[in-house]
Amino acid sequence: MEIFEQDETTLSYDRCKFYINYQDKEGNIKNYNPDFIVNYFNSPDKIIEIKSSWCIDKYNNPLKFKAGREFAIENNMLYEVWTEEKLDI
Repeated sequence: MEIFEQDETTLSYDRCKFYINYQDKEGNIKNYNPDFIVNYFNSPDKIIEIKSSWCIDKYNNPLKFKAGREFAIENNMLYEVWTEEKLDI
């Protein structure tokens, strides 16, 4: 993706190949696959989830994002949700 390639601090990036467990509104354990993992030269790796702004607070997304942030902290990483605003689209 161009946004990663334009960042001089990016070492590499790829689609996430791991899943993060979360508990849905009914209490069921689910998992989801974040969109990207970005490796940087001098900072922690970052998990990036891309979502349309209209659905940020819908469905199980807030629960997924919470689990993603917790996973990132536990693994010395960062976690961000990017919308079309961040991607300038």
